[in-house]
Amino acid sequence: ELRVEGSEGGRHSDCLVGFDIEWTEIGLQLKAGDGKVATVQIAYEADGKVNVRVYHISAMKGKFPQKLKELLESEKIIKCGVNIENDAKQLSKLGIEMPASSLRDVATVAKNLGIFERSPSLQELSEMLLKGTIDKSLARSYWDADTLQQPLIDYAGLDAYVGLKIAQVLDQLQAQLPSLVGRDDVVQLFDTSMKCRVAYGTVTSISQSNHRECTIKIDRIFRGSYKLTASQRTEEEKNAGVKSLADKDSHFNKGGNILNGECKGGFEILWDLRQVRHRLDLDRVPSLVLPILDSRLNMIPEGGEMQQQETRVYDWTTESVKLDEFHFGQRLADKLPKHHGVRAVFLARFRDALFAVNQDERSAWEQREEARLRKAGFIGDALKKKVRNNYKNMLRKTSRLIESPSKLHDAMHSVFSLYGYQIDRKTGDPLFSQKAWDQIEENDKHVEKGCLSDHPSVPLYYTSATDGKTLHTARGTSPLEGWHKYLKLLLANKTSISPLNAEWLILGKIERWNVHMGIDRLGDKDFGTCNVSMILSLKDVDSKLDIDNSKYMSCTNPNDFVDTGEVFGILPHDVKVAETSTALTEENDDDALLVPDDESEDDDDDEGGVG
Repeated sequence: ELRVEGSEGGRHSDCLVGFDIEWTEIGLQLKAGDGKVATVQIAYEADGKVNVRVYHISAMKGKFPQKLKELLESEKIIKCGVNIENDAKQLSKLGIEMPASSLRDVATVAKNLGIFERSPSLQELSEMLLKGTIDKSLARSYWDADTLQQPLIDYAGLDAYVGLKIAQVLDQLQAQLPSLVGRDDVVQLFDTSMKCRVAYGTVTSISQSNHRECTIKIDRIFRGSYKLTASQRTEEEKNAGVKSLADKDSHFNKGGNILNGECKGGFEILWDLRQVRHRLDLDRVPSLVLPILDSRLNMIPEGGEMQQQETRVYDWTTESVKLDEFHFGQRLADKLPKHHGVRAVFLARFRDALFAVNQDERSAWEQREEARLRKAGFIGDALKKKVRNNYKNMLRKTSRLIESPSKLHDAMHSVFSLYGYQIDRKTGDPLFSQKAWDQIEENDKHVEKGCLSDHPSVPLYYTSATDGKTLHTARGTSPLEGWHKYLKLLLANKTSISPLNAEWLILGKIERWNVHMGIDRLGDKDFGTCNVSMILSLKDVDSKLDIDNSKYMSCTNPNDFVDTGEVFGILPHDVKVAETSTALTEENDDDALLVPDDESEDDDDDEGGVG
């Protein structure tokens, strides 16, 4: 239905369509998907209105609409969205090959225009350019259902609509920029591929001998590792070993090239005009009228218009899925040269930025350590030096905290700025390559979502029950991998089981794990068995025999547990388990644990399992 004849270069607005896809994550709790594309959303303008179509691909039983396939594979129709290359990769699994020339990542366009310092999210783009917010709370929904509910249809279509409106706004902004670069223009500098921003600055002059070159005074550097050509370095700089942009900054500013986490800049450099683009300043574009997010949208049946979305504050303390810190750090460490001179020092400082030491506990440890060393005969500077040298011992005796997203981001980036540009004496290469900076940008997305930050009300440290001194943490790879191995034994060969039964089995296994860990690590009472019904039976026997010092009396009946309002753990189904004060016995133990009173084994067939 889109008429694209007559439009040239893919720049006409009729050629632009908003594009997005949705799929159910493979690891989604309880109801997981196959990871294949479930919906395709297309937004386009017709008769002054934005129409949005949501194609429920997963419900079409492998029959992909031919007209939609032609639209996606057309080079003339420009598909706009955020992280659109990844969406195209997902569609390639269904045999849909989208030409790279027809894809426009609006986040990259906004970053290259200088509106954002890094690739923004769809929410950030809509807030900046459309003056509205979008709700992303339904992103991890189950998209493979036979029929999609209206809220999911609205949510899916909104992303495509917003992508189209943002692309149109960016086109208007680009149209207002000068076609030629002149003196005093603020510009962005790119590498030869025009995909990577290197720096930005102000044009001071245009070369008279070579009209393809200009001189630019650098204001900020994005990629200090960028290798300079011979024409971009003076003879003095060549003799001084200047090879990269960071080297030139350090040489010009007499060393110490970092100021508040950024390069000082201030120097001039020769640059190819073909690798220069104007840097946009929104404050200097007064004639542009930015659209509001509640523009006409022909998608919602009730009312027919898009209602203004309420501002949603993202609460990382309740909505984040935690990421293993070890693998988070390893992703960056794998991108660093193995034999770089400052690699080991950087990783140690990176660890300290990630795990902030509890300062109260550190002060208490230092006082105890100084008292111990004084008894051993250490005094003065020798004592202070000895305390400093016991840094690793201090880390084992004190708890640490992963700060809130904003504090964690600032702490880590101060370390990145300090060490990332450091040159190795043997190889002449900086510590951070382009791949390392790209990995940092990817890691920042997890940091901003709170995927690493410790929850303020969840205790993660405890003292060993064996010696009463050693500090253990529930955070870490070893306990996590041990838990995975333990859980794997439960689920082995259980491929035909309903979600409800699986949840109850997992809950029972969790209870046994907690009992073992409580005994081994926390010094809990060891009853000699994890069989709760047996312990309760022995408790009843001892109670009838009036045995006062019975070790079983401290065992609590699970039926006496109450809802604590905790938000962590497996979320329960909407089922009611009949309340009872009767102690669990050997006869009713299995039924009470696995099947609620208002469910029967036959009902499991409805959940997709085998009865």
